[in-house]
Amino acid sequence: MSQVDNESIIQKGFALPKDVKTIIHIGVGKSRLPLKYINEGYTVNVMDLAYDSFDPEVKKAAGRSFVLDLTSFNFEIGIHDYAICVDVLEHIEYNELNAALHNLSRLTPRGVVAISNTDSRSAEWWKDKLSEFFNFSSTYNSATHFIGRY
Repeated sequence: MSQVDNESIIQKGFALPKDVKTIIHIGVGKSRLPLKYINEGYTVNVMDLAYDSFDPEVKKAAGRSFVLDLTSFNFEIGIHDYAICVDVLEHIEYNELNAALHNLSRLTPRGVVAISNTDSRSAEWWKDKLSEFFNFSSTYNSATHFIGRY
């Protein structure tokens, strides 16, 4: 399943709570998913490792664009109503994963995390690992994918 497929699942299966006004999309890369939410009236901030990785239209339309490493930044807790993190965590080195998950959990009390397993860790492993940091209200997982809403 590609990032596009994961985004489709997020759009269909994980509708945003009604009180959400601000969203941060972590590891946005070339994804155009933020444009959907911007066009629906949400304030969307985007975050990735490199400024040139953003889709130009998303960069222009987003509220703010952050060039940050999820493993080492210091944001205030709760500055966003909702977080979207798609196809990011499986690319983080194992020894930095706890720091990344801790920081992700500090961004907002609610969000969705999607993992497409591109390494040796199974969807069940991801579910167990992520459950150390998040209380999931709903999940989808298969042999190779995990998507959870917290």
